[in-house]
Amino acid sequence: MKLLYQERGPDGYAVVLKELKRTSWPRTCGAKASRPRAVGRPFTAYRERTATQPRAGRSIKNRVTGTAFTRMTKTKLLLLVALVYLTVIVLLDFLQFAPRGDELHFWPTALSFSESWVPSLDQLRAYHELTTPLSFLIFGALEHLLHGGIAAGRLFNMGLSFGMTAVIITATEDTRRGALAAAGLLIFPYYLAVSAHLYPDVIGAAFVLAALMCHFKRRPFASAACWCLAIASRQYAVAFPLAVAAYELFRGGQRPSNAKWRWLGPLASAATIGGWMWLFGGPAPAGELAVQGIEANRLRHLDPTHAVYLLVCVGVYYVVPEILLFRRQVRLKPDTTYGMYGVVLATVLASLAFPPLGNDWGTPTMGLFDRMMVSVLTPWPRTIVYAGLAALAALRFSENSPAAFLVAANAGILLISHTMWEKYALALLVCLWYLRAADPAGYFQPLGFRVNRAGNAGLLSGTGSGSPDASLISCSSSASLGRPASWSTNIRECCDGISNFFPHVLQVTSSSRRSR
Repeated sequence: MKLLYQERGPDGYAVVLKELKRTSWPRTCGAKASRPRAVGRPFTAYRERTATQPRAGRSIKNRVTGTAFTRMTKTKLLLLVALVYLTVIVLLDFLQFAPRGDELHFWPTALSFSESWVPSLDQLRAYHELTTPLSFLIFGALEHLLHGGIAAGRLFNMGLSFGMTAVIITATEDTRRGALAAAGLLIFPYYLAVSAHLYPDVIGAAFVLAALMCHFKRRPFASAACWCLAIASRQYAVAFPLAVAAYELFRGGQRPSNAKWRWLGPLASAATIGGWMWLFGGPAPAGELAVQGIEANRLRHLDPTHAVYLLVCVGVYYVVPEILLFRRQVRLKPDTTYGMYGVVLATVLASLAFPPLGNDWGTPTMGLFDRMMVSVLTPWPRTIVYAGLAALAALRFSENSPAAFLVAANAGILLISHTMWEKYALALLVCLWYLRAADPAGYFQPLGFRVNRAGNAGLLSGTGSGSPDASLISCSSSASLGRPASWSTNIRECCDGISNFFPHVLQVTSSSRRSR
């Protein structure tokens, strides 16, 4: 006599029918409980059987020693990253090289704050920079305390940069995902370049990342303090608390009952930009604005080309590396929806209407990638390439997620920027790669698509599945940062405004005029 029983296939979904001879059953008194069940009923011994047998090419050794292997790999990975940073320091003459680029005026400003621990009100109102002063206060305090020269500030930046990379690596228990996310960040050429110089961008990015971590771990006061410090380091950092506040405010039915007021902390932190504007009498010290010929009322000089180029930066420095590094999780079918067509069409039209073909103020090019494109392409082909990259970025973030709000807010704040450089995207890229590392389901998930665990995409009807980054904001306070609690969400389709992202641009190279 033969019976059939059910068994899961290698893909976890298919049902395999297998035969068992009646004579193979045990004939003991308790044999009845171990007999296979008939077709159509669950095979209760499946979990016990597969716990000791390899499945789908996975070896028993990897399954048993997975935790220990992960811990050991993280330690080795951190040592490898530390070796990379040490190599950079050695190659740059232990950071003792002469000031260059914007350091030519950043370092004198830092020295002006090194004379005492507490600066005077006149110093804060009349220093010769366009950036809020916290970074220069920190560099000045290091000089006042250590008398190590410009190398001390550079080493401080390198330490913060290594710390942010380590946070991304350790944000998840999956060592491979953390390593790939850290590699994606290190691909950004300005990350290590800015870290090895006396630039305020690294300090601002570190405070932004710390604020995000505190927000996810349900520490509102620590998060608010970090937001304020980030804004005190760079005015543009106001985009991050505004993005988190907007996400928390518009989550609708997804928001837990005990988190309905979580938008207040980030919004109050963003309001501190008003204090700096009152102190300066404008967006930056009025004297420096006059010296550099920048009008204080930037609302009258909105520049949509900054919007397009931020999407270009996000596309080339995040979306493309994400597709290459996480290619097994980035699979889409050729089918699409009208919403996706609308996002792509709106972004391409905006790119053609406002092509980012150069700066009107200061350095004509916008960074290393723009310089490379200028050297090989004429303006019209360059516009087409930029439109494609911008559309790719808009398509990637056509979702209701913290990452999409971060990109939109950073783009919007740069509309009032007087220039655009690729290095302005540094803090945003740090946050995007952190979210990519910390989220275990970070699939490439445009509007109207669902991606299953095998990486296969299908069309959605009505609402979409939860976005990758949304689970981070929704984790419980008891959950660790590396393993956010998963919960079922139904996310409404992101409105057409996602295509109106705007750029964040900077470059590390020297400029004939000072940059904010």
